[in-house]
Amino acid sequence: MIYFLIWNVEHLVIIVIEELQLECAVNHVVCLH
Repeated sequence: MIYFLIWNVEHLVIIVIEELQLECAVNHVVCLH
């Protein structure tokens, strides 16, 4: 169960980062990687 939660959190973090990068690309905003 603990491993599943850790994987879940990492998955959510990756999704958030991808969303932010996509937003930056669309809005032409200079973002830090």
